[in-house]
Amino acid sequence: MIHDSGTARTERKRFPALEVMVIAGLWVGIALGQIWVFGVLFVFWAVRDIISRRTSLIGDVALRDHPILFWVIAASWLVFGVLSFWA
Repeated sequence: MIHDSGTARTERKRFPALEVMVIAGLWVGIALGQIWVFGVLFVFWAVRDIISRRTSLIGDVALRDHPILFWVIAASWLVFGVLSFWA
């Protein structure tokens, strides 16, 4: 709730349409045997992680705290993504 000059209003959360489309695309890809859709996701994760300087595998890993582990995970996402295009 947001209080604004004595009145209260509820802020609506955005519907995660993009996330729904991505998960639907992954399911369709699996059903059609198109594993490359996971490659797109892995590459997206790698790029997003490099830009944000945070990645995750089981837990969050920050570039400034664990640079070697960060780059190993980010590079792995890229390699997995590229390899899945030829799977």
